[in-house]
Amino acid sequence: MSGESKQSDAAGALIETLHLLWPDADAVTLTRSRRTSRAGHHLIAIPNAASPRLLVPLENRAAASRAMRRFSASLSVKATAERLAGAAALRVGGAALFADRFSIDHRGDDALSDHLAEIFGRPVTFSIGVGTARVNRKPILQVFDERGHSLAFVKVATGQESQVDVRGEATALERLGTREWETMEIPRLIHRGEWRGLFLLVITSLHTRARQPKRAGPPIRAMDELARSFDEGAQRLDEAPWWDRTIAQAELIPDPEQRRAYQFAAERLADLAGARRRAIGAWHGDWTSWNMAWRGERVQVWDWERFQTGVPVGLDRYHYYVNDSVVLGGGDIAAAIDRGLRTAGAAPEDREQLVSASSYLLTMASRYLPAAHRDGGHLIRERSVATLEVLDRWLS
Repeated sequence: MSGESKQSDAAGALIETLHLLWPDADAVTLTRSRRTSRAGHHLIAIPNAASPRLLVPLENRAAASRAMRRFSASLSVKATAERLAGAAALRVGGAALFADRFSIDHRGDDALSDHLAEIFGRPVTFSIGVGTARVNRKPILQVFDERGHSLAFVKVATGQESQVDVRGEATALERLGTREWETMEIPRLIHRGEWRGLFLLVITSLHTRARQPKRAGPPIRAMDELARSFDEGAQRLDEAPWWDRTIAQAELIPDPEQRRAYQFAAERLADLAGARRRAIGAWHGDWTSWNMAWRGERVQVWDWERFQTGVPVGLDRYHYYVNDSVVLGGGDIAAAIDRGLRTAGAAPEDREQLVSASSYLLTMASRYLPAAHRDGGHLIRERSVATLEVLDRWLS
């Protein structure tokens, strides 16, 4: 794909999104100019319209600068420095460094910013996080007041897949918000509701720090606190609530060969687990280094869309290591999954570790295999096949 067509595709998708957020706009256009008319609303594409990661408001320097200061434990020193440099440039009027701008010709009072202003009781603006292409990608807004202070994040569910995820996160944050956490800081729920056919989840900002301490591996204490806070005692694997949910997912796998392989793997896992009782608790469901940041001795954790209770304790640890291996390590996906499991301490020769790791693989296969056949499923298809392959190999 040429650079020009790549920019065209990315810009077209963003223009569609901006029309959702400004439904009465007369026009939404992409311009490549370091000078922009002050009429209407303008969002700067960072780093550019061909590979956009963030759209920041031109009219509010402080907000544009603050939108760049989002950090996670996965960011390299170089990436952190680039964000800080970009934030500093935008703060002092360096918008001219970024030539691609989206202009929204809108003079009404029925934009999402107007709705959010009603929620917060003051005028607001927002940046838009684009994120990487994935099945459930959705706009994530960071909301600012007129002085550029961060007020909240807003997830905007635009399709069926994202509706399920965002509603699930709203429910999860309601449950999590009733507890005090020793090791974690998580967002608080501010508002949930619909606007112009879109489901909105409004949550508090977690103020992340640029300087992340060097720590080896995942935050095990926090993972354990989460798991034990929803302790359901010791149960047989095939009697845990997780088991029925996972087995039911087989009906959502359209490919008959994959469905049979999945069901056979579940039967082998049940036989392997036997009557032994195992700790059952909760897991985040997508605990990765890019969904967390350190702040002192506490870990800030976001993206709770996949939170579940009634699961075997320890799944978050596997997910953390496997995703680091797949996303950051590269190479053959099946080999990367295998490598991540072994880094997490799993070994197929040890029966208990094999049961635990296979429980994780079955869980992920139940997520990926149905998703691979939905809109955008090509983005997860290779990983879905690799997960089933590794599960079969380990159980064999």
